[in-house]
Amino acid sequence: MPPVLTIRLDCEPCFLLPARYVFVMLGMMCGFRPHFVSRKNVDISYASSAGDAVLRLPAMPGVHRRLLEKSPITLVLQRTNVYGIDCHTPFLVNGRDGIAFDLPASAFFFLSLHEQWSSDVRDAFGRFPARASVLGNSELFHTPLVARYAQAFRAALLNAGLSVKHIPRFGGRRSAVCMTHDIDYLSKYTPALLYREVVKYFLFNRRGVSVSERTRRMREYIAFGLRRKDPYILSIHNMLECERRNDMRASYLLKAGGNDKRDVSYSIRGGRARAIIARIIDQGHDVGLHPSYNSYLDEGMFARETAVLSDLLGRQPLSVRQHYLRFAYPDTWRLQAKHGFIVDSTLGFAEQEGFRNGMCHPFLPFDLERQEIIPLWEIPLTVMDGTMKHYRGLNPSESLQSIRSLLSVTQQAAGVAVLLFHNTTFDEHDFPGWGQVFDTVADEIGESADVLAASLPEIAHEWMQSTGWESVDDIVSNVRKVPD
Repeated sequence: MPPVLTIRLDCEPCFLLPARYVFVMLGMMCGFRPHFVSRKNVDISYASSAGDAVLRLPAMPGVHRRLLEKSPITLVLQRTNVYGIDCHTPFLVNGRDGIAFDLPASAFFFLSLHEQWSSDVRDAFGRFPARASVLGNSELFHTPLVARYAQAFRAALLNAGLSVKHIPRFGGRRSAVCMTHDIDYLSKYTPALLYREVVKYFLFNRRGVSVSERTRRMREYIAFGLRRKDPYILSIHNMLECERRNDMRASYLLKAGGNDKRDVSYSIRGGRARAIIARIIDQGHDVGLHPSYNSYLDEGMFARETAVLSDLLGRQPLSVRQHYLRFAYPDTWRLQAKHGFIVDSTLGFAEQEGFRNGMCHPFLPFDLERQEIIPLWEIPLTVMDGTMKHYRGLNPSESLQSIRSLLSVTQQAAGVAVLLFHNTTFDEHDFPGWGQVFDTVADEIGESADVLAASLPEIAHEWMQSTGWESVDDIVSNVRKVPD
């Protein structure tokens, strides 16, 4: 069990509940459990002035109220060093104990997704874009800022003589990786994809290539179609075999409906889908929901698709990721929690790999509108194959290098990396070389004794249990509790 540290909050009254929330989330990352009290002599105080405490974290007057208002905050991240740990913060102050910034307020800004909540900027698919984020403006996508805050906090605690034990987080291992697979298609030869290849690409040349290139692609497409196994089914079988070889448990997220042209036509009740689901479950993997394009704001649609998958599985699915990474704060998280999901991994930028909100650890979202915790674990998406191939234009070799870098950073932070490979990975027609990327990454993860390769629900469970909490309700009660 982690040690219990007493904390007194002397920040603005409006920020007391958010501050308790932040200390619980940071405590899980640092290796302690907070006990909030009102007495003077404590381990930690969070205040704008000096007080009786072993360690005082400075508070920045005037910031707290702004973090609870739905208006954009223009921020510039500034660099500071805490006991050898580089941190980038929007809230520098004159602090003691080696911390010269409002650490809880900085963490809350990213954990609460304030910049998305208060901004009207969206891309063509209704998503908050990477370019509008403070991380985008600072080119810090590959830096898990909140994990750095936790490392700095832990260093300050140790320097002050407070006991913070290193806790084996993930089944006794230092960090974790979750392989996830969004099953958008079950065949490369659907009417929509045939129309794309024959009409859009070959006849109308929507790709803007030469006649010889169009002819080559069409011949290759026909050749792939004459093979015995559809490349999208082949991808699933190959990924399953690679994961079996490396003793991995992954999360496979399947479609169960939809009414948009960006949705897919396969039936989850069909024989092909049922056979695939049976094999996924037989190998010990998690089967979750990949809700349709418009479901992120449509509760009726979301509920129907959840019911379809629940009926097929004979139980409530636990994991979820929205199609196209479409996500409305805080509405989508509310929907997911209301309909029984325990873990989501939608939070990522489609056009940029990295740490979407500076996080590489599971966390419970905070609802700024209702001033409450949403009882759902979010494990942010770290990298997606489509991000690198389609949005960033990276080749397989460059993509492999980026994935390795992100895995290394995550392991140093003792966090979780979530990787998304679609079941197009082994399609050598459209994704040449990507099967090798997947095999290489999976084999390297499998060879590491310090990494737990597990599904989204398993990782969320391991994280909560290892940090001394019995349930999400236990955490929520602790945050709501009035200090002694």
